[in-house]
Amino acid sequence: MVAPALLYPSLDQAPGENLAAFLPGIALTLGLLLTGIATILAGVYPRWAGILLLAATAGFFFPYE
Repeated sequence: MVAPALLYPSLDQAPGENLAAFLPGIALTLGLLLTGIATILAGVYPRWAGILLLAATAGFFFPYE
């Protein structure tokens, strides 16, 4: 873990839901989703590039731990 003191101020507690991890996750999900849609609609890059971004958005919900 990169910053355990930020996510878990008291390391003797069991990790649970944390606002410091939730908000960046939502921002990343919305950013990937909107970037993928904009890429497809703009037509500057190939369509598969936008589809790949949308697939990354869907894959973000299934973390590999």
